[in-house]
Amino acid sequence: MTAVLAAAYLVVGAALLPFAREAGPDLPGFNALFAGGVFVIEGVTAFLLMVLYRRQPQRSVVLLVGAYLYSAVMSLGYLLAYPGAVAAGRPLMGTPQSIGWIYNNWVVGFALFTFAAVLVEVLQGHRRSPDRQARRLGTLVPALATVAALAMSGLAIMVGDRLPLLGAGGTWTSLNAIFNSAAALLLAAGVALILLAMRPPRDLFLWLSLALAAIAIGNMLSVVGGARYTVGWYACRLSWLVSSGVLLLYFLGKFVRQEGELSRTTGDLEERTRERDRIWSVSEDLLAVATFDGYFLTLNPAWEKMLGWSEAEVKAMNTDALRHPDDAAPARQGRASLAEGAPTVRMQNRFRHKDGSWRWISWTMTTDQGLIYVAGRDITAEKQAEETMRKAEADAAHRHKMEALGQLTGGVAHDFNNLLMIVSGYIPRLKEAVASDLKASQAALAIESASRRGAALTRQLLSFSRRQPLNPEVIDVAATIKELEPILRSTVGPQVRLELALAHDLGLVRVDTSEFELALLNIVLNARDAIQQDGVVTISAENRQLDGGNAPDGLSGAFVVIAVRDSGQGIAPDVLSRVFDPFFTTKSVGKGTGLGLSQVHGFSHQSGGTVTIDSTPGRGTVVTLYLPRSPESRPAAHDDEAAPSTAAGKVLLVEDNADVAAVGQSMLEEIGYTVRPAADARQALVMFEAEDFDLVVSDIVMPGGMNGIELAEELRHRRPGLPIVLVSGYAASASAVPEQFPVLRKPFRLEQLAQTIARVSS
Repeated sequence: MTAVLAAAYLVVGAALLPFAREAGPDLPGFNALFAGGVFVIEGVTAFLLMVLYRRQPQRSVVLLVGAYLYSAVMSLGYLLAYPGAVAAGRPLMGTPQSIGWIYNNWVVGFALFTFAAVLVEVLQGHRRSPDRQARRLGTLVPALATVAALAMSGLAIMVGDRLPLLGAGGTWTSLNAIFNSAAALLLAAGVALILLAMRPPRDLFLWLSLALAAIAIGNMLSVVGGARYTVGWYACRLSWLVSSGVLLLYFLGKFVRQEGELSRTTGDLEERTRERDRIWSVSEDLLAVATFDGYFLTLNPAWEKMLGWSEAEVKAMNTDALRHPDDAAPARQGRASLAEGAPTVRMQNRFRHKDGSWRWISWTMTTDQGLIYVAGRDITAEKQAEETMRKAEADAAHRHKMEALGQLTGGVAHDFNNLLMIVSGYIPRLKEAVASDLKASQAALAIESASRRGAALTRQLLSFSRRQPLNPEVIDVAATIKELEPILRSTVGPQVRLELALAHDLGLVRVDTSEFELALLNIVLNARDAIQQDGVVTISAENRQLDGGNAPDGLSGAFVVIAVRDSGQGIAPDVLSRVFDPFFTTKSVGKGTGLGLSQVHGFSHQSGGTVTIDSTPGRGTVVTLYLPRSPESRPAAHDDEAAPSTAAGKVLLVEDNADVAAVGQSMLEEIGYTVRPAADARQALVMFEAEDFDLVVSDIVMPGGMNGIELAEELRHRRPGLPIVLVSGYAASASAVPEQFPVLRKPFRLEQLAQTIARVSS
C-alpha cells in the first residue's frame, strides 16, 4: 500500500511540475477547508500518537506527538490569519504579511519535529523509555510543541508587518522560496533516513515517510509556482491535506487489523471460556479460587457432589473448619511456600464431608495476583486400598511370625508333655512310698504341684500354637458364660464391677468348652489387671453376620461375637501389636506368664474364628472373640462322668516313647487291665491280628509313616465298635481327630484315664 501511494505521489508531482506556474481559480472557501481539515485531522492524529505513546513509551513517538500537535495549532493560526478564510475579504487576525510567516514557521517547525523523531528512531530503535522519564516526556514535549506553535503564530500575527517581506501582490520573494525549499529538503532528509537507515522501518515510520514526501513535493511545487493561487500553490495545500490523512489512514488500518484480531481473540477467548466453564461444571475434581487467609471465593459443582456442602456453605467457612485438625500444619506450610514464590504446591489432606466422614483429597495449588487456584482429586479409595494393603501385609507378617513361634513352642511343648507324663505318672507311687516320711511327702506334693503347673503351661503353649488337642462340642455361649459368672466375679474382685450384656437369641458354637472357659478367663484377668482402682468390666455377646470384605481376617458367615470391654488405662500403640506374642507381658515379674492372650489367640483360630484387640491409652481396651455359629439347634448333652473303677481285659498300648509307655502301662495295670505295648502302628497291626484286644490306647504322633489317627481308623474298620482312646500332647489341628475318637491330653492322671476308658467302653 505504501509503495503504491509513493508511486502515485511521484507521478502526480512530475505531471504537475510543468504546470506549476499556471494560474488557478480563486476558490474563496479553499483555505478555510484546507486549514480546518488539517487542524481536525492532525489533532486527531496527535491524540492517537499520544495513545500509542502511553502504551509504548518511546522518544521517537512522543516527538511525533509534538510534531502533529504543533501542526494542528499552527493550522488554526493559519485559518485565523488568512484573508477571507473566516471574515469576508480580510483576515480575522494579523496583517497581510502574517499569513506568510505563519505558513513558513508551520512547515519548518513541522519538518524539524519530524526530522528529530526520525533521527531518534534511527539512533534508539524500539527502545522503551524508563517509566519516570516516559511520564516526564509525555508531558513536556506536547507542552513545548503547543507553546512553540502559539508563540510562532502570535509573533507573526502581532509583528508581521515589521518582519522581512515574504511576498508582494501575491508573488513570493526569494526569502519565501528559501524557507519552503529548506523545509522540503529537511522533509526529504527525513524520508531518506527512514528508507535507508532503518532496517527495516516500522510501519508507523514507513507511513510517516509518505506524509513527509507528500509535503516535500507540495512545497517544491509551490516554490516553482512562485505565487498564490497557482497550480503549484494549490498542489502544496492539497498535498499537505493528503499527508495529514496518511497517518490517520495508518491508524485506521491498524485499528481495523486490531479490531479483527480482537474479534478473533475475543471469539477464541469466549470459546475457551465456554470450554473452561464446561470443564468447570462437569469436572469431578474440586476446583476453586481461594484467599491466603483460607476462604473460598469460587467453587465448581463438584464440591457439593464430593463433600455434600453447598457453595454458600463452603464460602461461609474457613478451610480450618473443613480440614482435619491433624493436617493443619502441612496446609499452612503449603500456603507459605506459595507466598514465598513457589510456582506449584502439591499436598494431601482430609476434608470433612457434610455427613461427618472424612475424604482424602490430593491438592495441586498455584497462585496469581494474590489468590490461590486449587484443584483437588478424591483419593479416599486409593488411601483405603493402601491401608487395606498395609494391613494385609502386616497381618501376613504377623501370621508368619505366629506360625514360626507356634512351630517352636509346639515342638517344645510336645517334648515337655512327654517328660511331664513320666513325672506325673510316677507321683502316686512316689507319694505311697514316702507316706511315712513327712518331709519326703511334702517334697512329693511339691513335685505334683509343679507338674500340674507345667502341664497348664504346656497347655497354653499348645493352644497358642494351635496344636492343642481339642474336644469340640456344641455349647450355649450365654449359658456357659452365666455358669462361669461366679468364678469371673471372684476373679475381678470387689473393686471392679462385672456386667453381662448377652443377647437373648445368642447362637450356639462348636468349641472345646474348657478351652473357651480358659480363654474367657484369661481375657477377664487381663481386663482386671488393666484397672488400677475402681472400674467396670463388661462382657457382651451377640450374633453377627460377617461379609468377608471388611471383617477381621476376611471372615464371612454367621458368628457369635463375644467382647470384653474394660475401663482401664488402655494399651500404647507400640505394645498393642505384640500382645498376642507368647511370653510377652507388661506385668511385673511373678504376675504373669505372657501366655494368657496367646492362648486366646490360638484357641480362637483353632476354633475357626479370630480375636481382635482395640485400645486407646486412657480410655480402656476391648478384646473381641469371633466364633463360628453352629447350625445345630441345641447344645450337646452331658452324661455323668463315670467314676474310676477297676476293670478287666486286654489293652493294646501303642506309644513310641518307652518311658511314657511304661507310665501308661503302669496306670492301665493299676486299673486292672492286661497291657501289651507296641512301639509303632505297624507293630500294633501285627499284634492286633494275632491277639484279641478289648481296648486300644494309642498315641497320635508316632514315627513309621502311620500316626495314631490312621491306626485307629484302620482298627475300627477291621473291628467296628472297638473302644479306642487317642492320647497326645500335640496335634496338628483339632479337625484332624475324628469325633468318634476321644482325645486324652498329656499329661493325664490315673483318674482321667479311668474316666475316659469308662466313657468309651460304655
